[in-house]
Amino acid sequence: RYICTKDIGKYATMIVLKLGADGLMEYINCGHIHPLLSHNGNVRRLSASNLPIGLIEEVRFNAHSVQLSPATRVLVVTDGVTEAENAEKDFFGNVRLESAFRKSEGIEDIADSIAGFCREEPSNDDRTMVEIFYR
Repeated sequence: RYICTKDIGKYATMIVLKLGADGLMEYINCGHIHPLLSHNGNVRRLSASNLPIGLIEEVRFNAHSVQLSPATRVLVVTDGVTEAENAEKDFFGNVRLESAFRKSEGIEDIADSIAGFCREEPSNDDRTMVEIFYR
């Protein structure tokens, strides 16, 4: 458990992952987009989360863990990915992200899915993605 006791007047989301050689992944999610796991074609969302950092004083942040099997992929994205818009102002969203992740062989395929959805619409935010492949 981690405690934030200083009021900084602003807040931010973040996620910290720690992956051990044995496949145990510990994480602390502070209001960030939920990471996705993919194994054998199944995608699941790690929904355990905490409040964003700096939102209120003296918050206790809880760590969570999940045991990864070999060949599990983990995807972490910023909100610029799920909030990427097409010309009709629809968001790419969580459902499309999960589908793209399920069908992809790597992060480049997900980026192609987002680009196909947005077409010529300019980005309003960064679209950062990190993929971890546990062997």
